[in-house]
Amino acid sequence: RTMRAGLDWAWQLTIGQAATPLAQHLLAHGVAFNPTAKDGFILLMVLASFVLGIGELLSLGVSAAAGVATVYVTGRIGSLVFNRRVGLLAMALLSVSFVHVHYSRSGFPVSAATCFVCVGWLLYVLSRRARADRDPRHLRLIGLSGLAVGYAFTCHYNLFWVPVVLGACLLLEAWEARAVEGRFGGVA
Repeated sequence: RTMRAGLDWAWQLTIGQAATPLAQHLLAHGVAFNPTAKDGFILLMVLASFVLGIGELLSLGVSAAAGVATVYVTGRIGSLVFNRRVGLLAMALLSVSFVHVHYSRSGFPVSAATCFVCVGWLLYVLSRRARADRDPRHLRLIGLSGLAVGYAFTCHYNLFWVPVVLGACLLLEAWEARAVEGRFGGVA
């Protein structure tokens, strides 16, 4: 029902007849999900329904896949920032964490939101490395990082603080670059 109602709403939006937001449309069509401020998670479920089919376990499958992806991305961040041992330790600790396992096994959007936050931070770490290597792709990576963090916010509203922290990191990075540039006469 989720996919059918979601696709119906998308069609109505396309032809200009969508009278209600997606969340209200899904509730009106009997989808048993509280989608308040979680349209990003609903979109993930609609996309996953093409692979997993429509069923009661759809949201559980999305949460489980996001949980597995979060473990991998966390390990990758640990490996890039520190070393491979730290990355493996981070993966091991997260994979047995009670809270992570609980939300990955439930149909709640928290695990999907956390996954996109981690992807955003991974892209930010990669942008820092690209900037240090004078790679012009660093601005693209920063933009993708912002998109990932923004999408995480659409999955669950309790992540309102993450864009603020990412923005503070970007401001600090710009301030550091300006200080280095001034100290070395424009050669950074």
